[in-house]
Amino acid sequence: MNEKAVSLYNSCKYFTLIEMYENNPNIFKDISTLNLVVISYIKTSNIFQARKMMLNLLQSYNKHYVDIFIDVNNLFECNEIKINNIKSAISTFDSLKFHYEACKLLKELNMSDLLVEFAIQSLNIFPEDRKLQIYLANGFRCIGEYSKSIKLFEKLLSNGEKSKAIRHNYALSLRLIGDPFKALSIYLGLEKEGLRSFILFHNIGNAYYDIQEFAKAKKYFEISIYLNPYYAESHEALNFLIWETGDYNNYLNSYQKLFTNGVNSIELLVSYAKCLKLIGSYTEAHKILSTIDINSISLEGAKSLVECLQKLDSLNSAYKYCCKFLELFPDNSDIIIEFCKLSLLRKQPSIDITDKLESILLAEPKNQFARAYLSISQLYNPGKLPTQFKKEELIYVDKIFTKNSDLHVGIKKELLALNISSVQPLNQTLVNGTQTKGDLFPAKSSSLKKLEDLISASVLTYIKNKKELYHKTTNIYLLENFRFAGSWSVSLNDRGFHSQHIHPDGILSGVVYIDLPEISEDEGGLLFGRSNLDEKIKSDELKVTPVVGEIVLFPSYFWHGTVPFVSKTKRVTVAFDILVDNKN
Repeated sequence: MNEKAVSLYNSCKYFTLIEMYENNPNIFKDISTLNLVVISYIKTSNIFQARKMMLNLLQSYNKHYVDIFIDVNNLFECNEIKINNIKSAISTFDSLKFHYEACKLLKELNMSDLLVEFAIQSLNIFPEDRKLQIYLANGFRCIGEYSKSIKLFEKLLSNGEKSKAIRHNYALSLRLIGDPFKALSIYLGLEKEGLRSFILFHNIGNAYYDIQEFAKAKKYFEISIYLNPYYAESHEALNFLIWETGDYNNYLNSYQKLFTNGVNSIELLVSYAKCLKLIGSYTEAHKILSTIDINSISLEGAKSLVECLQKLDSLNSAYKYCCKFLELFPDNSDIIIEFCKLSLLRKQPSIDITDKLESILLAEPKNQFARAYLSISQLYNPGKLPTQFKKEELIYVDKIFTKNSDLHVGIKKELLALNISSVQPLNQTLVNGTQTKGDLFPAKSSSLKKLEDLISASVLTYIKNKKELYHKTTNIYLLENFRFAGSWSVSLNDRGFHSQHIHPDGILSGVVYIDLPEISEDEGGLLFGRSNLDEKIKSDELKVTPVVGEIVLFPSYFWHGTVPFVSKTKRVTVAFDILVDNKN
């Protein structure tokens, strides 16, 4: 294999590897190295070029390779035309090598839902196959099924599996389910055994960040960057930490040092622009993104460029670029949603926009952004309106604890110990406030565990009473096997508020009021129905007045925000997202 190509691939320098191949394809002799180029095209969302290269390889290499990749290509075609059930596609393929290659491709394409379904069916054909179990465990993790991922990893480990990669991925699932201490113990054990991987050090940094040991987190992010200066996620994590610990003068230094020393890549430029956006420097971010050849830009870069132009009130330019990106990424739902959003912002809604968003939801029923913008688009097209309902029919309010009770006092004490930040977090909707790190649930402390149980009981009540209407309006079944997709606490200060937003990571969301200032009814309320767009046609707005001890549950795609308040007393809440494991 071409050692330089392998090194670039292992360092996640996909664009650099592609550039090297396109400038001098003759040095890529063997099939394994050429496969790295195919996967690099996939990693950078250039599916068209990946497909083209794959077909060229089919004409040049041995029949075994041809059989595998024709089958994989057929599988990809099945996904492309929105065939979600792939059982019929895989039933004709009995080569274990094919199943490995198909799982690998689905993993590289980030098609985690399909990967899980495919791996399950593959294990029906090849029971107990170790490699397929590993693909399935990692697939479960990628779709948020952390408990199933952990169970499968533990099965592998109990069978004597000693692979460092498996233990590393097991620890990652543990951290994501809310057990950073156990994850950290495994990570540090791997480090002690001599594993020196930038990914390991990055994840150690994440675990320390979760438990708020920021100095140690910073150290490990810096080690990760030292080992692989091109790994954008470590730069982002390090700079988020630097900002949130108030060290503003050093924000973005990690990028600037590399650029000064001539180290650069498209991934780093896009990541740098992202960090500029997060502090409102849209002009600078736009300037950086404009240096990238539009035909080479990544999906993340494309979305960032459109967002910058939108924020700079250059809607026509944003729309023009978005149309170009639709040509480059024709099947990408994020770009289609951006196109629809820009059409609404430019006051040019159409039935076509509604149809585009409905098509996304047919393939991705849980895409909350598509559903949220569809709710706006439908206001312009009365003939396309779905079954009518009032917002309050899908909003549930209940009292779950009493103010100043022992439980209430315990919850406040435990949250106070967790929310130690004094800096407003990046990339959040809150203004003039702070937020806890990591997930609150599953809870480790007694009062928060009781709160988790009370929230779970309310969610079950919601599902029991509103599942029919929820399904009628979303085509999603609410089943009782739900899980927390995220949970956190927010503390808003004087004049604090949440801007209008939705919750893209759940299908049901909620908030519990822990502490409230004494303010007028017009302040601090939870407002539903006002989007983050300035649409001509307003949907019905509904305001819920917060009460300490009450929970409010609502569909995650509902636009909502809070009204600013004036008080020296903090407004403290616990918020969360819920997912259910269902068949749509």
